[in-house]
Amino acid sequence: MNDVFLLRLLATQAWQIAVLAVIVGVAVRLFASKSPRAAHLLWLIVVVKRVTPPIWGIRWGSLVDYRIRFR
Repeated sequence: MNDVFLLRLLATQAWQIAVLAVIVGVAVRLFASKSPRAAHLLWLIVVVKRVTPPIWGIRWGSLVDYRIRFR
């Protein structure tokens, strides 16, 4: 494994966890504030995501190629 691949993997994992944590935080605040069990379950999803590899990533070069091609 080279360093660039590992850095991309960590960056992808970091933004996915951040987005998931924001979504779960809003969901807990809106829907599960009176149910500690539901709040715990939602936060457990974030913890499980922290120990699993990234689900998908975006290749930024592909997006740039797509924009240039369809202008």
